[in-house]
Amino acid sequence: MPLYPSAAVDAQAAARYAGVQQDTVRQWRRRGLITPCGGTPRRPLYRLDEIERLLQNRR
Repeated sequence: MPLYPSAAVDAQAAARYAGVQQDTVRQWRRRGLITPCGGTPRRPLYRLDEIERLLQNRR
């Protein structure tokens, strides 16, 4: 169960949460592994529960 199921964060915070570089989060987005849930085109927001799901699937 994710720690913050509905929290939306920017790429920097998502990267910190996942323990990866910010560019990795951007690559996940380009590959369609995660989808922005708000924000702006230049600063999209991502749901932490979606980041957590991606991390669980990669283990």
